[in-house]
Amino acid sequence: MEPVRKNLTISISATSYKRARVWAANHEISLSRLVEAFLSTIDINKTALQCIGFDGARQTLVRRLDKGM
Repeated sequence: MEPVRKNLTISISATSYKRARVWAANHEISLSRLVEAFLSTIDINKTALQCIGFDGARQTLVRRLDKGM
């Protein structure tokens, strides 16, 4: 039996949403499963940025997030 599932509400840019929907459709997976898979890979002993291998400047990250990249 699968554990009880919980809802998660997030806010992302329209560009990020569209890219995620396209990627998920191309890989025959729902956005919920995609987010679940991503969250399950996060190492709680690292920051989220370390988990995705980002080592750039904070300004670069903010610019990328603002552009939905």
